[in-house]
Amino acid sequence: MNKDTAKNKALVVGDLMLDESIFGTASRLTPEGPVPVILKNKTEYTLGGAGFVAKVLSDLDINVTLCGVVGDDETSDILRSCCNEGKINTSEILSINGLKTSKKTRVYASGHLVARLDDESEYEMTDATRKKCLESIESVLKNQEYKVCIISDYNKGFCDDEFIRRLIELCIKYEVISLVDPKTEDVNKFIGADLIKPNNFEAAKILGISHEYLPLPEEVVKQISSLLKISNVLYTRGSKGMILLSGNKIKQIDAIQQEVFNVVGAGDTVLAGLCAGLINGHDIEESSFIANDLAGEMVSKLSRKIKPSNSIKEKLST
Repeated sequence: MNKDTAKNKALVVGDLMLDESIFGTASRLTPEGPVPVILKNKTEYTLGGAGFVAKVLSDLDINVTLCGVVGDDETSDILRSCCNEGKINTSEILSINGLKTSKKTRVYASGHLVARLDDESEYEMTDATRKKCLESIESVLKNQEYKVCIISDYNKGFCDDEFIRRLIELCIKYEVISLVDPKTEDVNKFIGADLIKPNNFEAAKILGISHEYLPLPEEVVKQISSLLKISNVLYTRGSKGMILLSGNKIKQIDAIQQEVFNVVGAGDTVLAGLCAGLINGHDIEESSFIANDLAGEMVSKLSRKIKPSNSIKEKLST
């Protein structure tokens, strides 16, 4: 393991949103229709989208900066409060007048998800905003303190083609490792990144086929690597684990067998664990195993406010 103490920070760039979780109990159906009446017990707010990646990194004691756009509204105030609570640097978050900050509300009854309400608007990147963000990111990266940049594209408009291409160019220029989580139709903008982490549905989109007709996992990672000219592909497959292609080497990483309570943010957790491993001096393969263990921990808990165990932190530091 070779930890570069000079470069120990992470930059997370992508679509920002607030996750609201309402927990309650249900004992009867409403007379208005066949839906449960939920007696609310508590409400939790957590960062969503790219913000959740930053939250997990901060929980792993990684110095992290979050970059994206929000509106000038109550939801953005709560989002920034969550960042401050998690000691996440918000200097690269830009407020846009008239933009609605995205919020996803999930309702849980007796531990089961019963409803989700999305309150959001897609953002169309302007030339002025793109220029301002890229100039600001370059000023951050040129100080040589950042080792990894995570691109968390939720297809909400911030990560448009030109912005991502130029961001990857900046990562190459300043020797910053770029990790991509793709949730978009056009993946050619990610050419040149160091690693891409698709799940089943995203892999199918990249290859232009239905997920039901995906080839063998080993072929999936090879084809994605060839298509996007990305030498590292981490293909997440839920309960079937992950497949890592790194250079010419393919490694199966088995999922941890346990009861699953909440898969929301599982992919974000994998990317955060991978990033934390790299910053702590582990190679891609070692970091992928740590990421797998971390994701296994997180999906076994209902609340997304749960922090990683000391066991994970010990693996990062050894």
